[in-house]
Amino acid sequence: MDTIGEQKLWSFAPQSNKAAATTCVEVRAAAGHKVISFMDLATKIAELQFLNREHVLLFRGQRSDYRSEAKLSSLKPGVFRSGVDKKPNTFEVRDRFARLETAEATLAEEYTNLKLLGVA
Repeated sequence: MDTIGEQKLWSFAPQSNKAAATTCVEVRAAAGHKVISFMDLATKIAELQFLNREHVLLFRGQRSDYRSEAKLSSLKPGVFRSGVDKKPNTFEVRDRFARLETAEATLAEEYTNLKLLGVA
């Protein structure tokens, strides 16, 4: 059985233009890899998808590189963040999920009302 985060994968090091085998933990500990153009980004994504055939690449925007207490990059959703090194309390999390549930229902209703593709 593999330990999550310890499988080998391919990535670009912060100062390198050549993909190399690494681990998830090493990627999370490193600084981000800068690209110089959209074509550079698209080319590197294509290379990473080719080299990481057993993985699915997903993309998520964030305003900052949020780091854990261990100084590793974290993809923790905003619903679970509450400022620097501060966790939201139970009330805040429940309130945020209630707002998400309301927004989801509104989105589904509007989608249906507009008769968008995929609605029966």
